[in-house]
Amino acid sequence: MLHWTHCACGSVEVTGDQTFLENYVSCVTIEGNLRIQLIEYNETQPLVGLPNLIQVTGYVIIYQLSYLRTLRHLLPRLAVIRGRELFHGYSLVIYGNIFLQEPNLWNLTHVLSGAVRVEKNLCSGPPNRWDLLSPSPALNVVQDYGLCIYPMCEEQRDCANVTTALHTYCTTHGGCYQGPQCHEECVGGCHALHDPDACVACRNYRDGHTCVPECSRSAANKVHHLDYRCIRENECAKEPWKVEREVGPQGTERLVCVRCNDNCYGTCRGTKVTTANLGRQLRKCQQLKGNLEIIVSGGANLMQQLEENLGQLKVVTGYLKVYGCDTLFSLNFLSNLEKIGGEDLVHGRYALYVLDNEKLRELWDWEHRNHSLEITRGMLFFQYNPSLCRGLIRELAIRAQVTQADRVHVSHAEDSAPCYTSDLEVRCIPLKHGRLEVFWKYHYHGRDYRFVIGYYLYYREAPEKVTLYQGRDACNDNMVWERVFREYERDKECVVGVDNLKPYTQYAVYVDVYYIDAVKNASRSSIQYITTQVGKPSPVRELKATSQKGTSAQFLSWREPAVPNGPLKVYEVKYGRLKLSRPHLQPEGRDVCVDSKDEPQNKTRPSVHDGGEENKVTRCCACPGSAASLSKEDRRFDHQFDVHFETFMWQSLLCKRDSDDNENKSMPASVSLSKPPAQRLNYSTAGEALRNVSDITPMVASAGTASTAAKEQNIPRQRKRRSTVHQSAETQVRTDKHMSDKQRKEEEKKNKYKKVEHEECEISADTNGDTAAVCDVKKITTNNTRVTLMGLSYFTQYRVWVRACHSEGSDCSDWSVLDVTTPADMSIYKIKNFKVKQRKINETKWSATKSDAISSNSTPRAAAQTGTTLLLSWDPPMVPMEHILAYIIEYQLEQTSKVGAAYHFLVYLCIPYNVMAFSLFL
Repeated sequence: MLHWTHCACGSVEVTGDQTFLENYVSCVTIEGNLRIQLIEYNETQPLVGLPNLIQVTGYVIIYQLSYLRTLRHLLPRLAVIRGRELFHGYSLVIYGNIFLQEPNLWNLTHVLSGAVRVEKNLCSGPPNRWDLLSPSPALNVVQDYGLCIYPMCEEQRDCANVTTALHTYCTTHGGCYQGPQCHEECVGGCHALHDPDACVACRNYRDGHTCVPECSRSAANKVHHLDYRCIRENECAKEPWKVEREVGPQGTERLVCVRCNDNCYGTCRGTKVTTANLGRQLRKCQQLKGNLEIIVSGGANLMQQLEENLGQLKVVTGYLKVYGCDTLFSLNFLSNLEKIGGEDLVHGRYALYVLDNEKLRELWDWEHRNHSLEITRGMLFFQYNPSLCRGLIRELAIRAQVTQADRVHVSHAEDSAPCYTSDLEVRCIPLKHGRLEVFWKYHYHGRDYRFVIGYYLYYREAPEKVTLYQGRDACNDNMVWERVFREYERDKECVVGVDNLKPYTQYAVYVDVYYIDAVKNASRSSIQYITTQVGKPSPVRELKATSQKGTSAQFLSWREPAVPNGPLKVYEVKYGRLKLSRPHLQPEGRDVCVDSKDEPQNKTRPSVHDGGEENKVTRCCACPGSAASLSKEDRRFDHQFDVHFETFMWQSLLCKRDSDDNENKSMPASVSLSKPPAQRLNYSTAGEALRNVSDITPMVASAGTASTAAKEQNIPRQRKRRSTVHQSAETQVRTDKHMSDKQRKEEEKKNKYKKVEHEECEISADTNGDTAAVCDVKKITTNNTRVTLMGLSYFTQYRVWVRACHSEGSDCSDWSVLDVTTPADMSIYKIKNFKVKQRKINETKWSATKSDAISSNSTPRAAAQTGTTLLLSWDPPMVPMEHILAYIIEYQLEQTSKVGAAYHFLVYLCIPYNVMAFSLFL
């Protein structure tokens, strides 16, 4: 059996000088981390390394070692990095060694936890070397300058392996790997085959000389230490370690040795607490071995800091000395003190020594202590404490069982302070708006009532029970307790009101009677606790609404108020439909059919194909680009469009139309059959109402009806790219006067969603102060912070209010307002009862030849044309009328020129929302 050689060291950090490594050459295991950094190596000096180091329980960092070319001699035997503590997620970091050509750690076979980072070195090592070592290869960062020179076999990973004495397989540059002959609990290799006692290092724990998966609870070494070895309980039970129980990976309870961040066993040595040193080192100390001296004078939050530092102290084995503390009101910061041992005494006589404390008014608050004070040996000494009542000293002597008169030394200075009794009855009544009224009546039984000056009413917030002088000293007395003075009135009940208190907050209140110095027996009330009434909560937070596809329901959710000011019993929710006027949907001065800002993108454009073939594939609009980015075909097409546009412009502006003869009738809107290839369609600005909708006549409608010049050029006469139809007296619109009674009733039934008669609306403002009418307001209440609004209309804007209340209808927060829009259901927007009727008519149209169009003296010629009028009619969708802005009619024209070029035009007509019938002349 091979005996272990174990020399454990703590964390090692070497910076600047490699000779410091000489102090750790004997370390076999580093129980902690290894950091070697910022060292400039001199080739003339011998290299100092760690020749015996086998494993590191934490992480390893090798950072900026100048002129170091190889790590082979720095850490020649390092076999295992356990990674119990990681450096930013990495257990091995080799970084910034710009001369490092061989970063490989020859005998390193296992990195048990964490990733590897090898970066900014001259070479990173053989391929896949670090991925095979790390348990988290995906998190590895491996980078170098590519200046590695290795045999080809290393790159192909087929080099011949050399078996070492540790039963590991190694190559020239690729490092070593543990062979299968070693026991499964071994890492780093082994000295004998399949033997857990012969491992270089253990995968889990080492118990004596044997590698085991867990420390046995029945064995002597049953405490798990540093995740790699088993030790006895008494080895762990000393500073700064202690034994704790935890649940292991197998789900069983086990003992572990953990490091204490603070005092493990609550023991500390005697010390002196001063203003400069308030005893922070005594936190969590329960037993002080020695003497405790306290001499403090002033300081911010003095009592609070003393309570935090000395509040857990239970035993002082020597003496307790408090002297020269001119700001202390009480010794209650030693609230858990149970015993003063008196092993060492002041002047060889006194175990408790209290001297010259001008403001000291209380020793301990015995009402709130669940234990007495034991003084094992020694006497009590009290002198020059002018604010301390002699009765409190007698009470302490009784509780500490120091009853002999010769064991208590009290000077005559303690006779000057009054002793208070809690015989004053106080009654507190909370009122609304953070007000509290306090009542009391005091009868003075002394010789002269003029000895009574008045009263002090003290109050403070008190989420928990407080003592009279808790956290209170002479420096912060006015900040801990607020006070109100009231003059004494003989035999009258006093009433004092306190305002501006926090709602639904517990306050501590007591009244102190204020006397002249000659009075020795004084009165004060006991501390009363009263909770103020509930107040207005703050608004609910994060109000939001979500919807589900296929339904108009809105799912509201919110968070409770940040400041509830009392228990919240109900949430009130209101919601109503926003009544949006048509100018809101269609702003003033804007015609949807004219304004192109919200116009949809052009879907198609005219296309030209040779050979007269039918245009089966439409061209989609692309984003405008530079001329250089256009293809040859696009440039040719754009040039042809420009030619057509100029001719179209000439004909539109220079040719006389039949509407020019009548000054009282506006020019009819027309439809452009020519659209730019890479631009959006624009609506026309048609001004006044149409004289007759049948005047919308595409010039290139069919063969034989257009003028000869227009047909030869295959150019439309219209100058508008989109036709805009406005309602007029002559427009064929279905109105009430054209309907029978039966039709009118059916129309009203269809339009029940469009007009709501006698709807109840109220004016409401949103979070920005903008007002709007809200109709059909409904109200619901809930105890939860979420609610579902059902029965809403599709594609409708609603305003929602939510507020929190202590009771329904009262003590409520301000409303939180949210505007929501329900999703659209396109099925209800379908046009119903759409009809097309054809009617042939004969009309006389003005036409012009090409020569006429370009001549300023040309006279238009009338030509008889026969066309077709299509009468389109439909029923509006079953939605509110304000949701409809316009109707879009689109139809396609096809034309073939003499040369066989085919043109396909998609024509859009924009119809106002209140038009439900339309005539189209073709």
